[in-house]
Amino acid sequence: MNPNADKVAAYKREWFSRREFRQAVSYALDRESMVKTVLRGFGQPLWSPYTPANKTYFDPNVPKYPHDTAKARAMLAALGFKPQSGSEYLQDSAGHPLEFTLLTNTGNNLNIAYCNIIAEDLKADRRPKSTLPRWSSTL
Repeated sequence: MNPNADKVAAYKREWFSRREFRQAVSYALDRESMVKTVLRGFGQPLWSPYTPANKTYFDPNVPKYPHDTAKARAMLAALGFKPQSGSEYLQDSAGHPLEFTLLTNTGNNLNIAYCNIIAEDLKADRRPKSTLPRWSSTL
């Protein structure tokens, strides 16, 4: 359990505790574009935190969720997320806007680029408004 979990709103923890929500976010991400843009084509999409170079933990059979915005939207709708009144962004059934924060360390240009692409992928699909606060690499 994350010792800082209490710093995240309970309703957001509820969203991420649901497998279908995490899958919907995963379907919204264009991993191929990330490889082409950030890595200039020198890489492959990842579906877990482990690369094929990590022979101990890499699992080639991990579930894959290819980029499919229509499926992501449908899954979110099935979870009760609907457009906010007068806005293009979604909200949950209690009226909370669907937004969350992506964190990375300062100075890690690859991670910053990935976070920016993820934020754009999610915005483009009219889902979470994502921000990218940066924390000191000296922490």
